[in-house]
Amino acid sequence: MTMQQHPLVKSFIASLACCFVLAACATDPYGNKRPFTDAEKGAFIGATIGLLAGLTTKDKKKKSVLYGIVGGIAGGLVGNYMDNQKKDFEKQLQNEIVAISRYTNHPKMLLKSP
Repeated sequence: MTMQQHPLVKSFIASLACCFVLAACATDPYGNKRPFTDAEKGAFIGATIGLLAGLTTKDKKKKSVLYGIVGGIAGGLVGNYMDNQKKDFEKQLQNEIVAISRYTNHPKMLLKSP
């Protein structure tokens, strides 16, 4: 059986394709594309790493799904924590910040000069 005919490879490729299709649909309420939040990034990365770790075990079918779910939850929680830290940081600098550009690949923050 070649690598392309293996059922786990097909299911992994199909699940990865579904993730990319769903990721392409990320828009704000006005229909504009928006960057991923840290929670979304963490869930995607955690689920991918969990799935790959599950493929290294003896019971590949059950363990890969279980590890993928656990990894996705853990990554989402870590990303959510990072999002909350970012919001708290912005609240602390509320009087100092002139503008924040989030709709680029690299967020930029303009601060008032003394």
